[in-house]
Amino acid sequence: MKIWNAVTGELLETITGFGDSADLYETLADAQFSVDGSRLLVALAQGSLQVFELAPPRAVIVAGGGNFSGNSIARQTDDLAAYAYRTLRARGYSAGNIQYLSAFPDRDADGDNVADVDGPATVANLREALTGPFAADAGRLLILMMDHGYRTGDFMAFRLNPDQAVSSKQLDGWLDELQTSSSVQVSLVVDCCYAGQLVEDCASAPPGRKRTVIASTTSTAEAVFLPPPDLSSFMHTFLSSAYMGNSFGEAWRAGSRFFQEFPVANQVPQIADGSPGTDNADREFFGASWAYGVQSTLDINQFFPVFETWTSNTTVLPSEAVHLAARVLGNQTPLSLTVAIRPPAPHVLSGDPVTTVPRVHLVRSETDSQLWEATVPEETVFELTGNYSLAFTATFENARVSNPVFGNVSVNAGPDPDQTPVRAILAIGNAVTPGLNTALAGQGPMAYRALLDRFQSPDGVKHPEWISYYSAFPHAPRTGAASSSAVLGAFASLPAGPCRLYVHLVGDSEDVAGQVRMSSGDLLKAPDLKAALDVWQSASPGRTAVISVDAPGSGAFLPALANPDHQRVTISSGRAGDGVLMLGAPVLTSFTTKYLGSGAQGNSLHASFNAARNFFRGFLRYFLISPIQPQIDDNGDGLFTTADGELASSLYLGRRYAFGGDEAAGLPFIIDASTT
Repeated sequence: MKIWNAVTGELLETITGFGDSADLYETLADAQFSVDGSRLLVALAQGSLQVFELAPPRAVIVAGGGNFSGNSIARQTDDLAAYAYRTLRARGYSAGNIQYLSAFPDRDADGDNVADVDGPATVANLREALTGPFAADAGRLLILMMDHGYRTGDFMAFRLNPDQAVSSKQLDGWLDELQTSSSVQVSLVVDCCYAGQLVEDCASAPPGRKRTVIASTTSTAEAVFLPPPDLSSFMHTFLSSAYMGNSFGEAWRAGSRFFQEFPVANQVPQIADGSPGTDNADREFFGASWAYGVQSTLDINQFFPVFETWTSNTTVLPSEAVHLAARVLGNQTPLSLTVAIRPPAPHVLSGDPVTTVPRVHLVRSETDSQLWEATVPEETVFELTGNYSLAFTATFENARVSNPVFGNVSVNAGPDPDQTPVRAILAIGNAVTPGLNTALAGQGPMAYRALLDRFQSPDGVKHPEWISYYSAFPHAPRTGAASSSAVLGAFASLPAGPCRLYVHLVGDSEDVAGQVRMSSGDLLKAPDLKAALDVWQSASPGRTAVISVDAPGSGAFLPALANPDHQRVTISSGRAGDGVLMLGAPVLTSFTTKYLGSGAQGNSLHASFNAARNFFRGFLRYFLISPIQPQIDDNGDGLFTTADGELASSLYLGRRYAFGGDEAAGLPFIIDASTT
């Protein structure tokens, strides 16, 4: 069948057959053009439908970055772009209708021993691809971009190569230029850190034009790119769903569901399609023609089921090996099965894309071809107490990857043999400096929640009455306003006899080391706190005190509180001459969030201290003018040395068996980064 333009006489399309093979041609029952004449809907006698687009859709793939030193996602970017190319070809895009721009110029994406890249990813090449004849003559234009994203204030840029980046507003200008001069419909899908800024900056199209912008994360969050072979990421999930014939809207939802069930990095994909929801994206599909996607935007697993059963919810002790297993349906023959695992609290946290989530490869059983399994040795992947999220995926020929199914492993240390009463005094002061004051306001709710998650009785009941919470900010659970007299007076209400006490102080120091401002004119000083601790610990045997201070000059508390006659751990956010780092909402990054976030997941106090210390020594060294070095003293000499850590390693935040929820997981945070 041939289709001509009735006005110009141009041959638009030659169709030699319908369905899966040409011999179905005679089964044609009806054909109908769309209202705008851009599509032909063909009905076959067998009851199936096929749609042909007469102005071919075109696509631009952008694999940015390159093999520069320190690029942790070079391999992922290259492989995801190749997967995008294969997906487009499988969905009916001809090679001539794909502009493949890459910082990896020699990539053979389809395995035919010929490089498929059309040119390097540069500013000039991208602009030409988006504003020149290639885009202007397309019926629809799909743009797929993957690599690093950078953000400074309201400025966000996507990295094209080691030397060039394109800003979100620059990209918006190019798309406006294209759609002002052409009626082409545009869909932009970007997977990079802070990609949500593109939704904010690029979503508005010229009047009468359609534009959909899909981002892998928000404008303030980083993105996840796990290494091959599974390549877990928003883009991979999106493409896998689109490959199966799902609409853009459903493919976006598939990516969103992945991060809802498997919250690797607090990633929340975004979409804007010119409708209140996803109505327009639900009507757009991947490819020049399709036979089964046109009527359905269902979850891919409803017509591509893979798993029959899998490890769902398992609880083990730290000393136990963990058995992971999955049974696939009888009609499925995957090439491999992989389990990606999100640990409860990474020790070293950064703002870079997450690339190190552990993976376990399951092995097909020799006696049962549908069963895949693996045994993970004790104290390896599951070495920390807490909740581990599992994501099972199956890989098939042509790099097809199933939607994930999810499970959970809880590593529970069992009832704490030490049933000594636990109590806490939490005090959050304020500051004169507006920026610091705003950051301080967010510290209390997080710190209180972390303590409450750990302050449980053996029956699992949380006990807010075990926490004396004083804050300069009106947080509802607080016991009262922050003051030095309230903190020191709280010692009088502690239980008689043995007790384990946690004192956590957060605030400004007004440029004097060894003190924490509670409010205007009210400073809690280290000598006064030491006197209260000495009296309390001397009054009864079996009393242990853990004091942690997050304030400028907090290192001065180590020698000031030292007393080798008592079991006392003093932890500070820095040295006596160090400043303090506190970021306001939504990131709330500080020593407090890193230390308590790790402790809430069941790590020992020493491991929690090291998690925060490594964070400041590692990633933050690139962003701090003056380094901040957290300190600990648990042998009573008032110094931080290699001799410290033994007592802190035996202590936990509250009860050892209780671990906190996802909100206290200490996951990677976001910090502004320059584009230089």
